[in-house]
Amino acid sequence: YGHQGNVSSIAWSPDGKRILSSGWARQLQVWDAQTRTHSSSAISGYEGDVTAVAWSPDGSKIASGSFDRKVWIWDAQTGTKFQTLKGHTGGVYSVAWSPDSSQVASASQDRTLRIWDVQTGVNLVTLGEAVPLPPFENIRWGEGTKSEAPLEKNAHDQSVQSVGWSPDGKYLASASADHTLRIWDTSTWETSALLKGHQGVVSSLSWSPDGTKIVFLSHRDGNPELYIIDADGTNLINVTNHPA
Repeated sequence: YGHQGNVSSIAWSPDGKRILSSGWARQLQVWDAQTRTHSSSAISGYEGDVTAVAWSPDGSKIASGSFDRKVWIWDAQTGTKFQTLKGHTGGVYSVAWSPDSSQVASASQDRTLRIWDVQTGVNLVTLGEAVPLPPFENIRWGEGTKSEAPLEKNAHDQSVQSVGWSPDGKYLASASADHTLRIWDTSTWETSALLKGHQGVVSSLSWSPDGTKIVFLSHRDGNPELYIIDADGTNLINVTNHPA
């Protein structure tokens, strides 16, 4: 019903009336949250499976990432393509909108983060050095090598698994297979905080609505561990092992 194959990502519209979903069948579906029915035509055109979706805060556009190494921007009302953002040399794992809906951040298997101007399609900033990878290489959520790189390196050593903009737009957080979480100052694009020492891949993150904390998921020996940390990189709490 709806998707043919696995569902890889979901997102609410800002007004809460619609739900967006992506899957391995190289398409997006838009659902009515009240009737629980999807639109008659899926959003398609991808050259690889879709890995991530995000609705713009103003509700006008949809961003999606794919194994085809591209970030796709769609008109949320018509489902027509607005931009195709090219530059990554590996699959795109995560996408996130800036609070003002003018920019999109993308995280990739090629070990970089890229910041894009949505209107022009220009790659404004690239964080890290891209590593060329074979076309359509499958995602590997559980694999990675621990990094000992300092904060000053200003780059991840392994694939970047997740990215998220702070609610005020002043910071960007990224999670990586190199077992680290980096927080970037968006005025300078320098790393303002680096959290390392985990024994596993950091695969997912989310900012608190007030922007003071970040929750993220790490995997150690195949076991997920949930953490909460202050936005300045202090006061780390392992929620999984924390007594109630």
